[in-house]
Amino acid sequence: MNAAFGYYRKLSPIPGASLRARITVPTVVFAGLTDPIVIPSDYRGAARTFESDYVVEEVPGGHFMHREHAGVFAERLLAHL
Repeated sequence: MNAAFGYYRKLSPIPGASLRARITVPTVVFAGLTDPIVIPSDYRGAARTFESDYVVEEVPGGHFMHREHAGVFAERLLAHL
């Protein structure tokens, strides 16, 4: 547990310059509709940091939607590739 939480303890609340730079490549993100950690509106709010196309795919499942609903996830992913 200490090792797992150690990662989060080392994170800074102030993002570095590289994390503040606008992202210039087209991006697709997958948001689990029942994710208790990052909710779909968090992803939509991040759109302002992207200069190119930014698509939020809302899919069934939680934080590991790709495991919980592999078929739906794969279908949506392949549609973008």
